[in-house]
Amino acid sequence: MQLDSDKTLALLTTQVKEKFAALEKNTSGTKAENDTRELEKTTGKLEDKFSNEIETLKRKVEMLDQLKVIQQLQDISALQMKVDKIDSQTHSFAVNQQARNQDFLALYNLTIANGNSLKAHEIYQHNILKNMNNINNTFFNSSSTINAEIDRLEQSINMTNSRFDKASESGKFTCKAPGFYQISVTILSHSASQRFGIYMNGHLVSKAYISSTSNHESGTAVAAVVLQKNDEISIRSVDSSIFVDYFASCITIVKIM
Repeated sequence: MQLDSDKTLALLTTQVKEKFAALEKNTSGTKAENDTRELEKTTGKLEDKFSNEIETLKRKVEMLDQLKVIQQLQDISALQMKVDKIDSQTHSFAVNQQARNQDFLALYNLTIANGNSLKAHEIYQHNILKNMNNINNTFFNSSSTINAEIDRLEQSINMTNSRFDKASESGKFTCKAPGFYQISVTILSHSASQRFGIYMNGHLVSKAYISSTSNHESGTAVAAVVLQKNDEISIRSVDSSIFVDYFASCITIVKIM
C-alpha cells in the first residue's frame, strides 16, 4: 500500500512537473512571440520613420538642387548683364574715341587751313607792298590825280585762279574767286575837303572824307562784301580830283572765306 502511494505520488509529481514544464514552455513561447510582435511593430515604426525621413531628405535635396540651378541661372544672368554693360561701355568708349579722333582731325585740318591762310595773307601783304612800290613808281610818284576813278590799281594776292594783271591796267579789281572779302583803302592827300569811295559793280558801298587842311590828311574807306565771279571793285573820287601821296596810301583786298 505504501508502495502504491509512493508510486502514485511520484507519478503525480512527475505529471505536475511536466505540466509546469509545459506551462513554462508555453509561457516562454508566448512571451517570445509577444516580444517578436513588439519588435516587428517597433521595426515597422522605425521603417516608416526612416522612410519619411528619407523622403524629406530627398525633397530637401531636390529643393537644394533646384535652388542651386536657380542660383546658377541668376549668377549667369548677372554675369551676362555685366558682360553686356562692359560691352556697352566699350562701345561707348570706342564711339567717344572716334569722336575725339574726328575732333582732333578737324582741329588739325583747321590748324593747317589757318596756317595756309596766314601764309597766304603774309604773301599777299608782301605782294601788296611790292606792287605798291610799283604803283608809287608809276603813278603816285608822278603826282598824278584821280578823277572819276583811280587810273591805275595794281595788286596781287595768293589765290588760286585769281588774276590781277588787268587791274594794274584798268584800276579795277575783277573777282575770280567767289567769297567774302574785306576791302580797305587809305589815301593820304593835301586835297582839302575831298571824298572818295569803294564801288562794287559801279555802286558805292563805302566812302571816306579827307578833311579841310593845308597839311596832309588821310581818309580810310572800309567795306566787307560778298563777291561773285566777275564782280568788279573800283576806287573812285566822289567829288573831284584828289592828289594821292604814295607815302601812306594803300589798298588792301583780303579774301576772308
